[in-house]
Amino acid sequence: MGKAPGLNLALAMSHGEIIVTLDADSMLDERAIEWAVWHFITFPRVGAVTGNPRVRNRSTLLAKIQTAEYSSVIGLIKRVQRLMGKVMTVSGVVAAWRRSAIIHVGLWNTVAITDDIEMTWKLETHFWDIRYEPNRICWMLGHRLSHLLIFVPPWLRATFFGLEWRHRSYYLSLSAFRQPMD
Repeated sequence: MGKAPGLNLALAMSHGEIIVTLDADSMLDERAIEWAVWHFITFPRVGAVTGNPRVRNRSTLLAKIQTAEYSSVIGLIKRVQRLMGKVMTVSGVVAAWRRSAIIHVGLWNTVAITDDIEMTWKLETHFWDIRYEPNRICWMLGHRLSHLLIFVPPWLRATFFGLEWRHRSYYLSLSAFRQPMD
């Protein structure tokens, strides 16, 4: 089926208002859910909370590169985006979603290259707030070079082709940089 249809099915079968998604090669830190729930309770316009993925095993060269990428580049980008008032993408590795927001924007798109980026854009265009919580830690397995062929291509495709034609108005408008509704 793929990840997006699986997420839509899981949403239909679940009962809670907060939906937590996590990659199969990851595990949540013991307080990660509490850090996400705080945002949803405190701010009713929060549609998603992205977390702070960290590499657990750093034994291979690729895992060490991933550690640098997640610790410096991705974390720094998310922090700067939040200071600007707009987190542009939720990390699919670790995310929490408001059920009513997902339903409001029409569920996960089953033909999108990456489900997390597509859902973030849908939430943003419907004025849902996206949050980054650095204390919401998720531990990922560091990958070997052979895993690179399995895990990276969707991410690369989304990076190079992510500004899909149907989202052009969102990125060309100044509303993408509106202030957060705190």
